[in-house]
Amino acid sequence: SLYKDAKVAPVYLSGDSILKLFLDDSVRVIITSSKLTDNEVAYLRGKSIIPRTTKIAYDALAFIVNKSNTDSLILYNTLKDIFTGKTSKWEQINPQSKLNDIKVVFDNAGSNNVKTIMNKFGITGSLPNYCFSATKNSEVISFVESHPEALGIISVNWISDPRDSISHSFLSKINVVSVTSEYDSDGSEFYSPHPAYIANQSYPFIREVYTI
Repeated sequence: SLYKDAKVAPVYLSGDSILKLFLDDSVRVIITSSKLTDNEVAYLRGKSIIPRTTKIAYDALAFIVNKSNTDSLILYNTLKDIFTGKTSKWEQINPQSKLNDIKVVFDNAGSNNVKTIMNKFGITGSLPNYCFSATKNSEVISFVESHPEALGIISVNWISDPRDSISHSFLSKINVVSVTSEYDSDGSEFYSPHPAYIANQSYPFIREVYTI
């Protein structure tokens, strides 16, 4: 607004890719859900670049399942077991389930969605072999729509605005999973990634969004 001739050229990439561009001084501003590490800050300072980080929003991960999958209420600890390799079949979650092996799909191997899951559950190695990546969030939604046994992980902004035609279209294709809090092992209350539950931090898969 101050510089009328200024032009903004947005580039949409995975978390790893935009961080590399930023560290190489190829872009001046990034919006991301990961803070810079101490080593990354030191590297930039060594190049006489002083990064400034500002929290601008809250985001969340959304877990999505096929329309035919009735297991749309999942315990936090059950999700932890899925990503740590202890639970690999839907019948382990619900003995009455007619689905077989769980197929977990992320948006991108280098995305912050993967990092969020690994950091949340303290995973230092690799994810189980039934976890794999597409190339973008919309592909995750398409995969879940066509595979009843799939569990997809996307950024909640893709489905958070029912007034948006694209968001509404995605919501009509899948079911959004509701999850218990981190400390609720009995399933007394489940929370969807609704803005209200993100704001009061009842939903357990919240993350901060930064401008750097």
